[in-house]
Amino acid sequence: MAQAAAKELAALAFFLLLAPGVHAQTPAAHIVAIDPGHGGPEPGAVYGDLVERDLNLAIGLDLAQQLTDEGFQVVLTRTSSAAVNPDYVMAPDRPNARKDLQMRVDTANEANADLFLSLHNNSSVNPAERGTEVWYDGSRPFAEQNAALAQLVLDSVVAEVNRAGYTDVSRGTREDSRYRVFGERAFPLFVLGPGTSGFRQYTPTGMPGVLGETLFLSNPGDAHALRQPAVLHAIASGYRQAVQAYFQDQ
Repeated sequence: MAQAAAKELAALAFFLLLAPGVHAQTPAAHIVAIDPGHGGPEPGAVYGDLVERDLNLAIGLDLAQQLTDEGFQVVLTRTSSAAVNPDYVMAPDRPNARKDLQMRVDTANEANADLFLSLHNNSSVNPAERGTEVWYDGSRPFAEQNAALAQLVLDSVVAEVNRAGYTDVSRGTREDSRYRVFGERAFPLFVLGPGTSGFRQYTPTGMPGVLGETLFLSNPGDAHALRQPAVLHAIASGYRQAVQAYFQDQ
């Protein structure tokens, strides 16, 4: 069902991205970069008929339409199930996987985006885990804005999913500076981090951003909700409301 929704919206997404002026209703419109997580040989979490790569895309395309309707400019890092990096066709392929992540960051930077939203869904070896969490980086010059945006996204997504008829659970906002620790080295999330951590050095995003993990494919209740088009639309609406609230507060 999520795959069908993604295909139905794909043509619209290409139109939004490629037609000059379509998403800019005013010259001063804010630019939002939407990054549907995973893609290509990296499906993310997979549980039965649910594939995170496709769920992320369906939500991202819906969010792009909602934001465009509200007068925002939108750039999507991907508009199909393929990877962002066309050379990333087989996993594991760490160099091309890293390049894929860098290309997502570059897309946002080249568009001079005002916000970066990386859309994901979650999974766990513990099927009891469920709910929504939002990650942000507290080490960036715009750390305060990151934290504020993360809280707005969390609150709005949970509220909208509840309004759609499924009781979501808030797992809080989470700071990513020590997302993973190997030996003495800490690694933040690539798309949110400062560009230098441990032995990593890369070009980071130049704008505030968050990474949302909305619902667990591994939890029976969350999985059932993710099969409902109304819930996927509610997640997108939560992100859209958070973006609107963020700019109203600036």
